[in-house]
Amino acid sequence: MFVYVFGGAIDTGSVAYVNYMLPGILLITIASGVAYTALRLLMDMQGGIFERFQSMPIARSSVLWEMALLN
Repeated sequence: MFVYVFGGAIDTGSVAYVNYMLPGILLITIASGVAYTALRLLMDMQGGIFERFQSMPIARSSVLWEMALLN
């Protein structure tokens, strides 16, 4: 898609611009996922959901697994 849309619009010399864009897009995607997960954990910690989980008879690791599955 990028090759078709941006064809010759980006001049990077002899190196294809896809070599620059693909790692950047991947890093932005990973950073967005990490930031969203951190925000949701912060909101849950402020909302008191972790205190409710601590009072339930479940394993501590199951809370983190549940958060990972929701995202």
